[in-house]
Amino acid sequence: MLKECRGFKLPVSHVIHTVGPVFNFHCNPEDILRSAYKNCLSVGKANNIQYIAFPAISCGVSQYPPDEAATIAISTVKEFANDFKEVSHDKFCLMI
Repeated sequence: MLKECRGFKLPVSHVIHTVGPVFNFHCNPEDILRSAYKNCLSVGKANNIQYIAFPAISCGVSQYPPDEAATIAISTVKEFANDFKEVSHDKFCLMI
């Protein structure tokens, strides 16, 4: 279920919030990060959202290594490849 929130000036119809793991704190950060992506993709699919974009979840203050996070993001998105017209993670051009 989507909950209404203000997107301010984002040119989007929906905002799906998620929380990813703190890399050096959680026992299984890979599983938690994968779950964050899967949950967002499931919510998008359930609400017939055709285009979805992600930031690099947990790669900022949570210190998830970007190369590992990108591998998890891409492999998880591939599981939903037929459910969206486009899934973008900065077009998967990730800078480290």
